[in-house]
Amino acid sequence: MAVPGESVHSMIYLVQSIQVFRNCGYLRRMPAANLLYHIKFVTLLFGLILAWSDAIGQESYKNILIFFGDNETRPAYGRIVEGIRSSFPKGSSTTINIIQEYLDLERFSDRVHVRQVVDMYNTKVRESAIDLIITVSPRAYDALKEYGLELLHQVPVIALEMNAQDEKRYSIEFPVVELLIEWNPQQSLEHAFALFPGCRHAIIIGGCSASDRMFTEGILKAASNFKETHQLSVLSCVSMDTILEVVHHAGDSTLVFMSSLIFDADSNRFSSGMAISLVTSQSAVPVFTMSDNFIDYGGLGGYVISFLDVGKKAGLIARELLEQDSPGGLRKISSSYYLHQYNWKELKK
Repeated sequence: MAVPGESVHSMIYLVQSIQVFRNCGYLRRMPAANLLYHIKFVTLLFGLILAWSDAIGQESYKNILIFFGDNETRPAYGRIVEGIRSSFPKGSSTTINIIQEYLDLERFSDRVHVRQVVDMYNTKVRESAIDLIITVSPRAYDALKEYGLELLHQVPVIALEMNAQDEKRYSIEFPVVELLIEWNPQQSLEHAFALFPGCRHAIIIGGCSASDRMFTEGILKAASNFKETHQLSVLSCVSMDTILEVVHHAGDSTLVFMSSLIFDADSNRFSSGMAISLVTSQSAVPVFTMSDNFIDYGGLGGYVISFLDVGKKAGLIARELLEQDSPGGLRKISSSYYLHQYNWKELKK
């Protein structure tokens, strides 16, 4: 983040505050396990100070806090943020500061990280510092609710979900919008098979995590509609070595479909970009994905979900909530974000 000139005094104040904490023994002999937590808080405080100083002379400056269910290695998250920012172009009446928190629910099964994040916002961040919350699946809203994030009852919320949720799940003292991302893998499969009519063998790849299994099961359910015309092979929760060996020897009449792969059977962890890059590097046949996230990493593309468009929609809703007085209550919006998008280099395989 660039540091504006008006922020100099704020930075001096922050440095002085840290020095006071140090002199009082607050930062002395801090347990290593808590160090990251305190660094995160100081970073958040610094960001809010910069946002406040930037707001001087502007009509409206708002802080949007985004909680992601997984970690920053999911390309979808970056595209969603990019889409949100695009909904507040330069010159808009509202300028936003986006604060991003990654709950990393797939990795920290003991939920210590979530408890620390919730505690930080409940005890160290004033309600007035946050204007809007966006939660992004998998399971972000549920985890924050379980551990008692007070902001869920104090500011408007947009919940991005892949599956419709029970209305009783939400606290509706303030406006809540559930933005459902319609996911129809059958359409993606139909398009791929039409694009390569001579390919009658499909390999479906997925990992071992909870979200890996959820997405893989969705693709397998859709693929069952093609079992009369196509041979289906499934590589779900196996080792990456096995996956690479199979795709390396795949025949010319084969198409590969990547679901989600965060963990393999050997408990190796992969970023989404790393997993698709490894598979495409060893595959002599096209590798399809279900979203636009992986095209830059070697995925072929096709008829896929655009998470950039998901972010744009979330940004428009956020702008409406921030600029208009809205009553409390729940609003559910279900939309399709499919488009045709291709990696031409991979299409030539």
